Amino acid sequence: MYCKFFGFADKPFEVTPDPKFLYMTLGYQEILSALIYGIHERRGFIAIVGEVGTGKTLMLNALLDRLDRKQKAAFIFNSDLTFKQMLEMVLWDLGVATPEERMSKVDAIQRLNQFAIKQLERDGNVIIIIDEAQNISDKTMENIRMLSNLETRKHKLVQIVLCGQPELDEKLRRHGWRQLVQRISLKRYATTLSEEDTYGYLQHRLTVAQYKGPSLFTQEAQELIWGFSRGIPRKINVLCDNALLICFGLEKKIINAKIIKEVINDLSWSPFISAPDPQGSLAVEKQEPPPKDDKTSISQEVAKINSTSPERKFTYREKQAASMKVETETLDALVALQDVPKTSTQRRPSGVIAGLLIIVCLIIIALFFFTKLNFNLGELLSMGSHNTVQTEAIGHSLKGDYLQFSDDIWPFTLTRILNRKT
Repeated sequence: MYCKFFGFADKPFEVTPDPKFLYMTLGYQEILSALIYGIHERRGFIAIVGEVGTGKTLMLNALLDRLDRKQKAAFIFNSDLTFKQMLEMVLWDLGVATPEERMSKVDAIQRLNQFAIKQLERDGNVIIIIDEAQNISDKTMENIRMLSNLETRKHKLVQIVLCGQPELDEKLRRHGWRQLVQRISLKRYATTLSEEDTYGYLQHRLTVAQYKGPSLFTQEAQELIWGFSRGIPRKINVLCDNALLICFGLEKKIINAKIIKEVINDLSWSPFISAPDPQGSLAVEKQEPPPKDDKTSISQEVAKINSTSPERKFTYREKQAASMKVETETLDALVALQDVPKTSTQRRPSGVIAGLLIIVCLIIIALFFFTKLNFNLGELLSMGSHNTVQTEAIGHSLKGDYLQFSDDIWPFTLTRILNRKT
């Protein structure tokens, strides 16, 4: 779309692994040299490990371009297969079988072995390249290891290249994979570009695309590209391709820092992450304790609690009683809300019983004194009115023992009682 506007022969920042755009840094040169050497010298297993987007597949395609006609290679780009499926794909790529053929695992291995022997007789070689090797299962990897047993006394008949992400390196450290690890003769790592290599990478891509105009990126724009991509070629390609598209829309032929910032914002922003959670699943429920002096707020809070489950109701009250340290009236209100009413009717039975017991005791005491007094008076009245001395003696006895009246009042009262009796 924008190639004609800028004068490109090809898109300079396409994300496809085109070996034509390979920027040969020292790291890439070492990887490619190790691959060519390992295949030419029949070293068996070769491992290439690198982070996502560091150009591993590009290196494999560059390797295929550098193989001669005597070297037959099969490229497996989907490693999430069984060993039998993978073996069939290898035979199809090598031209030894057709997709319509159906054969057993034994027949497939035998056909591969015969083809490899013929290639050795012609001074040729057989290479199996497996990309995304970190996805290979343990069982499939063990069967792949067994393919290295296809050999003569002097030469390996099949060369196997395993290329994958850092997860492959983790699998190779497992105890169960130690037999395979011992057969890996060469292992290289694909690293990211340095800041200087990033600037050279931009210029190299423009040169391959036959760009002949002025400097396309300002210095500030290049620094932003390096800061955002951190030297990962795939990120650089995506960023620059979007920047070219924006410049084409604005009819500008120079990519400045403002355009790069806009592209970074477009690639980083997401409406789904920025928008609030409609379900409120990320929100943390906060319960504030009711004020101490506001009884209405307390009743409203407990009414809210009563609408929830019994378990939560109990937990909330425990926390409230421990944290708020409310006064006696507030605690009484919370107890009442727990369906434990505390009314005056609960105190009434004990008070009535106590009052009745006091009244009964008073009645018993009164009856006791009345009975005793009545007995002594009857005894006194039966003596008659002529025995004055005896009467006075009885009176004095009653006076001292029971009635405890004063000396002035007692003779007068007793005389009146005796005279009324006679």
